[in-house]
Amino acid sequence: MLPVATAKPNDSSEVEITFQISGGIGGIEQSWVIRDDGSVSDKTGKTYAVAPERVARLLNEVTAAGFFELDAAYEDIACADCFAYAITINDGKQSKRVTMLDGGQLPDRAKRVIELLRAFVSALEP
Repeated sequence: MLPVATAKPNDSSEVEITFQISGGIGGIEQSWVIRDDGSVSDKTGKTYAVAPERVARLLNEVTAAGFFELDAAYEDIACADCFAYAITINDGKQSKRVTMLDGGQLPDRAKRVIELLRAFVSALEP
């Protein structure tokens, strides 16, 4: 299971998004770190470069979707083959970590944040 979520003020102005996925039928473990300079790295050490504007747009979209208003955790069910997500976003002003299972009754804004992040990492090219 992923660690418990936390939210805290942040003194760093560096934007960073960490997106982790685990579980599912195949028991996957994937993670990406997305930085405001457009650099992206995954758990395997593979690196990607995207336009910094794409990262800014992603941050704007997940913020508009309500990421910073989400509860710290949505893990109220037992599910053998669900995906677990851990998302940490530092927008330069605040930092928040949210964990969730996709088999539960996730609010629409949580589903939208997952959708946005999945679409972003799916479009990465080495």
